[in-house]
Amino acid sequence: MKYKTIDFKISCKEELFQIARDLIATIAGSAGCESFEDSDDGLIGYAPAENYNGECFSETKLAEEIANFPMEDVEVTYEVSDAEDKDWNEEWESKGFDPIIVDRLCCVHDLKHVPVKRYIYDITIDARQAFGTGTHETTRMILYHMMELYMTDMTVLDCGTGTGILAIASLKMGAQKAVAFDIDDWSVENAKHNAELNKVSDKMEVLLGSSDELLTGNVQEVEKFAPYSVVFANINKNILLRDMDSFAKMVDDDGELVVSGFYKKDVPDITAKAKSLGLKLGKKYGDGEWRCLVFKK
Repeated sequence: MKYKTIDFKISCKEELFQIARDLIATIAGSAGCESFEDSDDGLIGYAPAENYNGECFSETKLAEEIANFPMEDVEVTYEVSDAEDKDWNEEWESKGFDPIIVDRLCCVHDLKHVPVKRYIYDITIDARQAFGTGTHETTRMILYHMMELYMTDMTVLDCGTGTGILAIASLKMGAQKAVAFDIDDWSVENAKHNAELNKVSDKMEVLLGSSDELLTGNVQEVEKFAPYSVVFANINKNILLRDMDSFAKMVDDDGELVVSGFYKKDVPDITAKAKSLGLKLGKKYGDGEWRCLVFKK
């Protein structure tokens, strides 16, 4: 997938710098940025180039909120450019990442950092793309919720699967079948690879395509397991609002739609959309400014 790079420059007193950086991340995330990295003088955000300034990302909204930045004595400017089309995790892949522990029961790790201690749920991830390696708060919250479910014999749909963590974890927790999809061909190949590493590839199908392509037509690979016991969608707010009706149609009458990838301030919009689809809010999770919501039919 091609991305836009948004380079934010912050000019302020030293004691205000980190607060301003965090606030920019919140604003840019709500506008549709999918990932961030700190820079010496600010923050760099990455937004999908596909449908830029459309449904996936709104530069108009970003410009308005930056122009009205709610901190006095802080100046924020930004420049947008095309990100180089390459594997942005190449350096990280060579170094790996520290194991990610969730509730002392689940461990997500790479091949270079295999934990000495044994965990009930052990997930091996060979991260080969820029985003979605599971270190993010939103993935942690969903994994925590998954461990509270009795997933034996459930069927799972993972929308925007990334590295395949959620689909793989669900199978290791007892689900009988998981279907995952992503619009990024790097993600699809990486998720398949990770399914093989975790010895769940016989129970997991990974498809390339968008929600429009896979959930609104007669798509045999998706529909032969529908409706699903659980549908996961760890995607940004704009795509959730656009595609939530398609996700909801895939949920069994007694099933759950678990959504994350958005901020605390986005909760009213997400819950209002879910309510309009006849979904009822169940459990809620928070980690910093990030939120995860569980809806039931």
